[in-house]
Amino acid sequence: GCARTLTAPLDRVKILMQTQKLTSGGQADKYRGLCQSLVRVYQEDGVWSYWRGNLANCIRVVPYSATQFMTFAHCKDFVCGMT
Repeated sequence: GCARTLTAPLDRVKILMQTQKLTSGGQADKYRGLCQSLVRVYQEDGVWSYWRGNLANCIRVVPYSATQFMTFAHCKDFVCGMT
């Protein structure tokens, strides 16, 4: 959660740059580079817009992390039980 929250502004800009062709209606690219895009997002939507969608992204990680943890624990028990 913490690392994802710290990198959320970069992730948000990445998604905006990836989807701009779909949302622009054929207009020129709105987001052309990292620095220009970070400034533009801040100017148009404010500082909190960098973390838009971050809660959903963090919630999505919980089942993944829990599955990874349980799989590791079961595999560890299995391997340690073999020796």
